[in-house]
Amino acid sequence: MIWHNLTHLDLSNNQVNKIDSSIFTLAPNLQYLDLSCNNLGQDFISKDTFTSKNGSNLVHLDLSNNPKIGRIKYKIRSLVNLKTLLLSNTGIDDLEFLTGDLVELKLLDCSNCNFSEYQMIERLSVLENLQEVRFFNNSIECNQYDYWVFRGQKN
Repeated sequence: MIWHNLTHLDLSNNQVNKIDSSIFTLAPNLQYLDLSCNNLGQDFISKDTFTSKNGSNLVHLDLSNNPKIGRIKYKIRSLVNLKTLLLSNTGIDDLEFLTGDLVELKLLDCSNCNFSEYQMIERLSVLENLQEVRFFNNSIECNQYDYWVFRGQKN
């Protein structure tokens, strides 16, 4: 069964622990996917979940409140229309999964995660159209050199 007309899918507050590319095969026009407050962990996506054209219509992805997500192992390439990515209250401490393919991303929420070093945030430079970033309640340390680099100046 294929749900061609399905554009919004809210699976929040369930016991979902993994997603794969079949969700985008079943709902090829999916634009809004809410997986918040689930049991997603370290291996919640397979290698092909966000590659090729899987999820290319998605504009909103909510993975928030899944504290077992520690690191997203695979790069997110196919979400070329993604505008909002919510990762708050996860264990994420690295942004290596972000790519320049996320050309429409405007909002990235990484509040209450496990970021501790300023260098982890440098990955944001690949997101050319990013307008709002949230890093509330992380323990990010920034020395004087980092501060000047962040401001585009040198000592």
